Amino acid sequence: KEKNVEGTAAIRLGEEEKYLYVSTRGKNILSVFSIEDNRCRLIQNADCHGDHPRDFILDGKYLFCANRFSNEVVSFVLDENGLIKEEIDRKRVPEAVALLL
Repeated sequence: KEKNVEGTAAIRLGEEEKYLYVSTRGKNILSVFSIEDNRCRLIQNADCHGDHPRDFILDGKYLFCANRFSNEVVSFVLDENGLIKEEIDRKRVPEAVALLL
């Protein structure tokens, strides 16, 4: 069994508790898991469009990701199936490590 040595940072449960989202710093990805019958199943690994995704927040149909080493917050659309879709904006934020709603 492979150990995750890449540095998982943030873990968030979607609004309806049907999806679980995870950021992994070393691989620069955001992962999406579906939750069915108390089990998680990986359904997507998406590029975070930056370097070192330290934190992220979910706000309805959007995901905002703080990429610490690339000094920006990148926003994405979430589709009805919980998947991370296109990037819609990015803002410069030096060494962003946490986001709050």
